[in-house]
Order: sequence, then C-alpha cells, then structure tokens
Amino acid sequence: MLKRAFSRVRRRLSLHNEPGLPALDLRQFEISERLFKGFPFLEPHRGASGICDLHFQDRELRGAIACTPAEATLLHLAALNLKPQKALEIGSYIGWSSAHIASALDNKLTCVDPFLEIGSSLMEETSQCAKQRFLDNMARCGLDQKIKLVCGKSPDILPELVPNGGWDFAFVDGWHLDDQPVRDLIGLLPYLQGEAVIILHDPWIRDVRDGLVLLLLKGFNLYVCDTANYLTFCWRGQLTDGLRKTIAMSKTDRLTSHISKERKAGFGLGLKTLDQLAAAGMATPS
Repeated sequence: MLKRAFSRVRRRLSLHNEPGLPALDLRQFEISERLFKGFPFLEPHRGASGICDLHFQDRELRGAIACTPAEATLLHLAALNLKPQKALEIGSYIGWSSAHIASALDNKLTCVDPFLEIGSSLMEETSQCAKQRFLDNMARCGLDQKIKLVCGKSPDILPELVPNGGWDFAFVDGWHLDDQPVRDLIGLLPYLQGEAVIILHDPWIRDVRDGLVLLLLKGFNLYVCDTANYLTFCWRGQLTDGLRKTIAMSKTDRLTSHISKERKAGFGLGLKTLDQLAAAGMATPS
C-alpha cells in the first residue's frame, strides 16, 4: 500500500514537471516524499531566486512558493536535533514547511499566518479558502493535533501568543517585502529564550537579508546554508550540539546546491558583506 502511494506521488511529479526543471527524485528526501501525498494541490515550481531547484506551489492558490525538499528536510532535521519545546512559525502558506517541522516535534507548533497572499495580490481580509487548504493539508498528513494555527498578522499578534518563558525555535518566513522581515524580527526578539534558534528563508531578497543584518547587530551568529534560497540558522552564544549536527548535515551533497555556493557573494550573503552592512547599521525599517 505504501509503495502504491509513493508511486502515485512520483506520477504527480512527472506529470507536472516543468521543462528544464531538474529531475530531482523525492526518494532522496524520505520525509518530503512521505508528506507530499498529503498535499494534493502542490505542483512543481522552479523557484524565484534564479537557482533552479525543485520548489512547490499550490496550483489553485498560487501566491507564495514553498521551500525545496532539501530546505524542508533541513527544517525537519533542525527540529529533530534541537528538540524545541516551544516552536513558532511565522508565515505558513499551505503548510509544507509546517508539516516538516511539526512531524519532528513532541509538542505543538504554533503557526501564525493571516492568509492574505493569493495569486499575485495581497488580500484585505483572510482568504478562507487558503486557511482551509492549510487545515486540510495538515489533517491529510495526520498532523492536525500537532499544530496550533493562529490566523493573524505578525508581529502584532505575538504578545498574545508568547508561551511562558518564550519560544526556543522560530522559523520566520512571512511577507518578504516592505521591511516586514525586520519588523517581524523586532517584534519576535523580546519573546525568545536565550538559546533560541531563528531560521530565515529567502535572504537573497534584500528585505530578508536586512533581517540577517539586524540579527548580527543584536549579537546573533549566522550560518547561511547553500540551498536554492539560502536557508539561514541564527543563534546567540555557543553553538549547541543539536545545531552543530544540523549545520554539518546541511553541508552534505544531498542538501547542498553548488550553484548556490558560487552565487552567494553576488546576493550579498557572504559573512564579510553582512558584517559590513551591520557596521553601516543598514537594518532599520524606514
């Protein structure tokens, strides 16, 4: 039965494969292949960074582009290795990243999303269709009891949600423009535990990169992974064993894009460049 389910997944991938998209077998990413069958509306997308890799997008909702299987696997591994007790995700879309994180947790993942990004537009009010798509996807993955969904805007709603002692893990992947990444981080920082890990997605986009610069100014360390969208781990103080293990895993061939490594400096994501931007104080919303 499981083999038949995986066979159907592979047929979906081949049927929707875009011309020129790398033939990336999901069997390299066991957790992604298992979860993919719970997302019947996902179809392959080449991504937006210019580094061609297998991404996903909801064929009806469109809007945001979900992370690659390599990045989703790294999120899963981070949650497994770090064992957070109070985890947060800002920006959940249809739940692809949420499912990878929640499936590794012993406790619930709090997901914050206003569900406003549909197609190429930002809606004024929550799209009930997008919200229901997220809930249905989580139920199909058997993760509906591992998720606490909060339909609201970050960072305004965060003070109402903060757990006792603060969050120890946060994946920040909300709206990427209009200084919103920096606002999300400024609103989040007071509610983090001292050894909390923040993970950012898409710092090749300038507004998200500004978020990295802000974290440098706040005393965080960074590790920018060589994935198609430069998934980045951020932490204060000493590197924990769990994070060290995750970063080591990120360097394996299965989870690394050599093209990303070559183009990292061009996106201003080398540590020297980020340090220079931090020294110039270039991380304050206008």
